[in-house]
Amino acid sequence: MKTTKRMVEEFKKRDTRYSMKPHYEYNGRKCNSRDLHRALNLWKYIKRKARIRRQFEALEDAELVRIRREPDEFMSYEDMAGDTFDPSNASTVPGGMRTIKAEEKEYKRKLEQDGAWGIIGEYRASATDKWIQGDSIWGMEYDYAFSEDNDCLLDVMELTIKSLRDTLANRCPHCHGTGKRSIK
Repeated sequence: MKTTKRMVEEFKKRDTRYSMKPHYEYNGRKCNSRDLHRALNLWKYIKRKARIRRQFEALEDAELVRIRREPDEFMSYEDMAGDTFDPSNASTVPGGMRTIKAEEKEYKRKLEQDGAWGIIGEYRASATDKWIQGDSIWGMEYDYAFSEDNDCLLDVMELTIKSLRDTLANRCPHCHGTGKRSIK
């Protein structure tokens, strides 16, 4: 993360108006603007992820949002596997059909053992209100559903926070979330 910040700072300092393919040195390593662009995008993604987690944790401590995970009883093996183990893909897989069959067998075993799961993001306007579903996603493998490094979980958190904000902004019929009452 610090490395990315230093690379971005160096990139901003350099004058690139006169060079066709700018190259920059960072710790003795040459890198081009595409490398810096990728690093910057990764840095933005990490900052976004941290911001959403921080906001969600603060709201969770106030008991205004929560995440629930439930088994997905309606998801079948065919829905989960899709065309992942299609025999027509054998030529593109190292080990061919033998590898596909082995992976399919392991996937079926794991799915039968752990099942499919869903993540539900819920919110409420105050600690005494009932929980309202903000967002959810279903049909995930157990390991992925319970992983903290899960982009789907991050999306559910973000949309749950947005739903809570919208609810809080629209809850007062007099001020519509501005905090100032308009008297007519």
